[in-house]
Amino acid sequence: FSSLTESLVEEFIDALHRKTAWIPTVPRVLAFDRDPKDEPWINLAIAAQATFLVSRDSDGVRLRKIAPNLQILDPVQFLREVRKREIH
Repeated sequence: FSSLTESLVEEFIDALHRKTAWIPTVPRVLAFDRDPKDEPWINLAIAAQATFLVSRDSDGVRLRKIAPNLQILDPVQFLREVRKREIH
């Protein structure tokens, strides 16, 4: 991303910060035995009713049943989706 400047990164992080929510207790909705390190993040995304979960691991077959509105995107896909939504 040659056009990615420090200023743009700061603006992006500030915009994300304005949309954050504090969730002090995350219920264990999904046991993710295949990758237990990912389990807390997946359960947090479900608890937050997130639209996106940014991960390089796209195994989301079980997630679709539990959180049908949650899309698992890699970082580049996520940035493209955010950019597309900013334009519209």
